[in-house]
Amino acid sequence: MEARIKIGSSDVFCNFCMGIYYQMKCGLTSIKDGNKKIMTLK
Repeated sequence: MEARIKIGSSDVFCNFCMGIYYQMKCGLTSIKDGNKKIMTLK
């Protein structure tokens, strides 16, 4: 698993194992989806 950030194209692929990082970098609109993925892993 990896977190990939493309600077300039604003494409952000976040590692959903990194919950806080995911929420901070992917924006508020992705927090719910991120939490679902984290909950699924746990």
